[in-house]
Amino acid sequence: MSEINNRKKSKSIFSSKDLSIFCEQVAMLVDSGILLYDGIKMLADESSNMKVKEVFESVAGELLANNSLENALSKTGQFPDYMIYLTSIGSESGMLDKTMRSLAYYYNRQENIKESIKSAILYPSVLICMMAAVLLFLSIKVLPIFKNVLNSLGANLSGIASAIMSAGNFFVRFSAVFAIIIAIIIICIIYFSKSAKGQRKLMNLVWQSKIFETLSLSILATSMSTALSSGLNIDRAFELSSAGIINKKLKIKIDECMNLIKIEHLGAIDAIEKSKLFTGISLNILKLGMASGNLDSSMKYVSDLFNDSFETMLTRRISFIEPISVMILSVLIGIILISVMLPLLGVMSVIGA
Repeated sequence: MSEINNRKKSKSIFSSKDLSIFCEQVAMLVDSGILLYDGIKMLADESSNMKVKEVFESVAGELLANNSLENALSKTGQFPDYMIYLTSIGSESGMLDKTMRSLAYYYNRQENIKESIKSAILYPSVLICMMAAVLLFLSIKVLPIFKNVLNSLGANLSGIASAIMSAGNFFVRFSAVFAIIIAIIIICIIYFSKSAKGQRKLMNLVWQSKIFETLSLSILATSMSTALSSGLNIDRAFELSSAGIINKKLKIKIDECMNLIKIEHLGAIDAIEKSKLFTGISLNILKLGMASGNLDSSMKYVSDLFNDSFETMLTRRISFIEPISVMILSVLIGIILISVMLPLLGVMSVIGA
């Protein structure tokens, strides 16, 4: 399979969700006894997306020419190497249906993770932009009106309100410069969110945090479960699964674990324990799984534990953003109102006297 791993691919038109659905459909075809050619040709006929239709027709054509499923998928250049390799293992071992269902679970988990990350980034970004817009509106439009009213009554804005209004005036005065800066920020956002190179750079930075180390453990365990259930030995399962890990600390532990297995010939669980790849309750679950011959199921359960832990930490952090943002915005608006009202009350008290 080295030629598959080394082959240059174009950017895939399939999302993780699309891959999950496709793998589940292939598993259903295998279970039902329908020929893969007939089933995938049917998927092509029913597809409304022309690019997807072309890919499925290409796969069906290769199957009709008596090529294997993994070769048919590989020739399109649209499917991940990991999926292609496990498909070949599943075909050879006679467990293609089980392998495809494991891949469906794996890619569905990836899609859920991506959505969680998007929510974690998008929500605070929107709140910060809204806060900035409200404060800018107050400093540019509202405070000057109050200043004119107070000046007509012989009073002045307080120092804080004047400083905020000056900041707004500064923004207006150099609006062209700020527009360029905002344009650069937008370009950077597009670069990091749309281009493959930008996404890699951003992910390499984001995935080094502690919370994403937990997520990386979940991805590793899911990938290991999928590979083991397809009939791979644990050495090859580690080798394939480690390719998708970005977190550097976890990568070092995986390499250490693989060296302990290959060079020092330790058992898989002993190597995992010595390298501290998995610890605590997750390690105990894997030990029981190895002893009972269900290491793949244990890996899947451990993956769920780490994923739940990641979602809990992510939800907790996101839940803090809204009240903190509202509190900061409320305090700033309160300071502005007090700064305006106190001089106004002072003038009214003089007039009343």
